Amino acid sequence: MVRQSDPKTANPIIGTSSDPRARTTGVVYLLYFVTAVFAKFLHDRGLVSYGNAVNVVAIGCYIAVTLLFYEMFRPVNRAVSLSAALFSLAGCAIMTLSLVHLGPPNISPLLFFGPYCILIGYLIFQSAFLPWILGVLMASAGLGWLIFCVAAARRPSVFLHSDARHLSRGVVDAMAPRARRERPEVA
Repeated sequence: MVRQSDPKTANPIIGTSSDPRARTTGVVYLLYFVTAVFAKFLHDRGLVSYGNAVNVVAIGCYIAVTLLFYEMFRPVNRAVSLSAALFSLAGCAIMTLSLVHLGPPNISPLLFFGPYCILIGYLIFQSAFLPWILGVLMASAGLGWLIFCVAAARRPSVFLHSDARHLSRGVVDAMAPRARRERPEVA
């Protein structure tokens, strides 16, 4: 299948979008990642109030990215783009409420960001202005978030104090079916 780009928005030499909104979306998405990592850094150093303040900025960036993605992918499929935006905004709302300890305790924002990433991945895959492999990677990330949520729900103690080195082992252990223990025969 040959993908055709819109001649108004694609650069024919390198096949990339020259729409300034696409570049703005990329910059705001990068800004989200930088602020989220910085907020985590501050939290880890015991500067919780500063970390929460930076986290509010990160959430604001993610809301902006959500709206920019909605606008960008609306021509591809309006219903899917709207669904993705609603999932993301719900996740952002839960994250914001969790910062002030008003969020639902048993609902992770990842339950909303997983489907969001899957839907955005689908839209990227269907679009003519972004490489399809980015869509596959984004959908895979969403699937990963959902698997992580299921694994954490099945065995929460594995994930409470895990670091990156032990996280993958925890996911594998949590997703593996629990083996039946054979009872020793009583003589």
